[in-house]
Amino acid sequence: MTPITSSGRRHTCLLVVLWLSFVGLVFAFLGFRDYCAGTDPGIHYSFAAEMVRLRSWPLPDTAYLWGMGHYPPLSHIVAIAVGFFAGSILHGVLIASAIFLVITYVALCQLARSSGPIETGTTLTLLVAGMYLSRRGYFFEGNELFVNFSFAQMAGTAALLWATLSIFKLSLPFHWWLITAAISTHLLGWIYTVSGIELAATCSFFVALRCLDSPSRRAAGKVIVTATLLGAAAILHPTMIGSTTIASVDGGISINAVTMTGIFMFSILASAWLFFQRRRTRLVNANALLSLNLAVATLCGLQYAAYTLLSIGSPYAVKKYGYLQGSLAILIVAGLMAPYIVGLLGKMFRDRPVYYLVEYLTPPIVCVVLFFIVANGRAYTRYDDLKSLDDEAGSFIVKSKLREEMIGNTVLWDARFSPHANFTVGIKHLRPLEINDQHALLLGTNKLRATTFILADVATAHLYDRDCIRESGETYSVIYAKCGIKF
Repeated sequence: MTPITSSGRRHTCLLVVLWLSFVGLVFAFLGFRDYCAGTDPGIHYSFAAEMVRLRSWPLPDTAYLWGMGHYPPLSHIVAIAVGFFAGSILHGVLIASAIFLVITYVALCQLARSSGPIETGTTLTLLVAGMYLSRRGYFFEGNELFVNFSFAQMAGTAALLWATLSIFKLSLPFHWWLITAAISTHLLGWIYTVSGIELAATCSFFVALRCLDSPSRRAAGKVIVTATLLGAAAILHPTMIGSTTIASVDGGISINAVTMTGIFMFSILASAWLFFQRRRTRLVNANALLSLNLAVATLCGLQYAAYTLLSIGSPYAVKKYGYLQGSLAILIVAGLMAPYIVGLLGKMFRDRPVYYLVEYLTPPIVCVVLFFIVANGRAYTRYDDLKSLDDEAGSFIVKSKLREEMIGNTVLWDARFSPHANFTVGIKHLRPLEINDQHALLLGTNKLRATTFILADVATAHLYDRDCIRESGETYSVIYAKCGIKF
């Protein structure tokens, strides 16, 4: 018995090391680096900071981020809590994003589980292969943090996947199950509005699938009640206020139109295959996968119809469904193909130690590989650089005699740092009423519409005439915006 115990301990230690390696890798990449070159990190950082400064949610109409007044706050509250221990809200946002990604990847591994360990390992291996082959589409889960930094969406996806796995495993009378699903849907709306709607649709499809297996008037009634109650729990929510306006903002995203069309069609085909195989498949969470994929595909289609027919939303809002939709479609196809692969190679996996290794060690290895494929080769800004700019600019603004005049009327331009870093830090400290002016600097233009001052580093300030400088300091100078930006 001693050799077996010793071997088991070695396997357990190896498993722990692999999971810690995955978590450490994600934290090293996402917790201390900002991979987005756009506006989203600054927006989420500022939103969290405004909740702390004003000590309120929703944000009042007088806040410079009034358009996000009712934006779901829970993911930002997590960032604030993490930032309390990490030393800054900005660092808390980055670390929290890493936490959400870890939770999402672990949930995907759970969804990939089959009734046999070899099938599970094969499914995960095929998932990696599918993700690698489609890596140039930039749609697999995780990409939303590297290009767009969809912070709340990543948190919502993590919560959605685990809520789906948990709710579908409950053995409760229907009315208690429905109440639990309704509460979960409402809570999820506080993380990310769309995720709450996705959970409501997922649970409705789950009940509908059961109705198809045992059709009756009572079963049909359950479908109607589920869709009505959960739909109300998701839509009649405080965070829905202003969500249509936010969805109408069209921004850059890593998924292009052609890729999104391919994702949608592939998702429909994957759902159809799983639907006809759901009674024979070895996927443990087949109904959860099918319901979730159908829900996301349906909502994506409805969003596209709303934009095309009613001009509600934007192409950006449609494409944001692509991350989860594409990931689930690849996972479904991988799970359905796995038994055929195992059937061909089954003779290689007869030793029980191999079973153990495949079942328990494959998930963390796959998570490491998936993350490495998503993160590899991406440009980034170091957190230390952002923190340095954050501290220097913040310190000058606090001490400045013009502080009251600067707030709301100033943009930040420190030539030592990237335009992205200037945007991320500038809107948090200066709270410009016209954010587009700070965004203009990010885009490399110098057209300032509603700005009075420019907060520039000393080296940049030397490029201006004395008449253009309102206040000078050791690190920064306040310059009249009418004198223009000198890059």
